[in-house]
Amino acid sequence: MRIMLNTLMAVLLVLPAAAQQPVDPSTVSTGEIGAQNCMVQYINKVNVAAKAEGTLVELRFEEGDTVAEADVLAVIDDTAAALALELKKAEEKEAMLNAANEVNVQDARNSEELASAEFKSFGELFLEGAIPYWEKEKKRLEAVRAGLRIELADMQQEIARVQMNAKSRER
Repeated sequence: MRIMLNTLMAVLLVLPAAAQQPVDPSTVSTGEIGAQNCMVQYINKVNVAAKAEGTLVELRFEEGDTVAEADVLAVIDDTAAALALELKKAEEKEAMLNAANEVNVQDARNSEELASAEFKSFGELFLEGAIPYWEKEKKRLEAVRAGLRIELADMQQEIARVQMNAKSRER
């Protein structure tokens, strides 16, 4: 009965001349309708969007079935999505390890401590006349450079923390 009504409505849509003439309800009868050289179109067409991308592997409904909200209509191959999730987790873990890494900061502090001690020693040697001015100046600049390495290591660690926060929010 539903198919006949749908067919009747489709015919009325594509045959405007027939739809323009008034119809007497007493003359309407049921039966098969034959149509030739006409185009049938959807009256109601619904697009259902998927929440994820992938290859469709299973349909869980038939044409004409009634479905409710939250019903699973189709199953999508989630291999690519699962791999992408694992990659995001690995990137997040890497960012967390980089943020927690104190090795560069500690190395920079140790280098600065050594360079400062060498500069102090070379300063005393210069005062005694044992080394030229430029040797002492070289050690002073090495100590300054070591101090800058501490700042750089601190900045890199802060960048790693920001990246870790960004990665944890991406998932």
